Amino acid sequence: AGFDDIYLIKMEMFETGKPATEIGFDACAEFQPDWRNLPKRVDHFFKRLKNAFFGIPNPFRTNGVYKYEEVVTSMLAKTKPPYKCYPCVTPGWDNSPRKKEDALIMVDSTPSKFGHWLKSVIRSFEPYTEQENLVFINAWNEWAEGNHLEPCQKWGRDYLEELKSVLE
Repeated sequence: AGFDDIYLIKMEMFETGKPATEIGFDACAEFQPDWRNLPKRVDHFFKRLKNAFFGIPNPFRTNGVYKYEEVVTSMLAKTKPPYKCYPCVTPGWDNSPRKKEDALIMVDSTPSKFGHWLKSVIRSFEPYTEQENLVFINAWNEWAEGNHLEPCQKWGRDYLEELKSVLE
């Protein structure tokens, strides 16, 4: 199409079988939260079992509620893939407003916890080249998913201030 220097990055949300670099992309970026690597929840298993026992419709479809710091710990412990993949962090997540079943909800997120995650990712990330020094944030204003850096009534500009502090 006439582009010589285009750099394509695929968001890696689910297992595709092949790394992004093998299907025409230059790299991939993690999608956060990474559902494949969430902490295992025993209480979630028992809730599904109870629903099945009492005949509740869709007994295996329940919302997963995770503490933000548990998700962060789990994401920081992930094994890095053997291909070019950029890290990602998120200030929060709650897609229950648009999903009645199987929603994923992270609770107890704060700007300082977000800052800790971002700082840890930046410290451990080894850029592939000087130009390939990227860390992604999901998202600026994803209100329907409950993750946003954009100022809000609850936190004001605190998430943005934390981002600025970490980058300085």
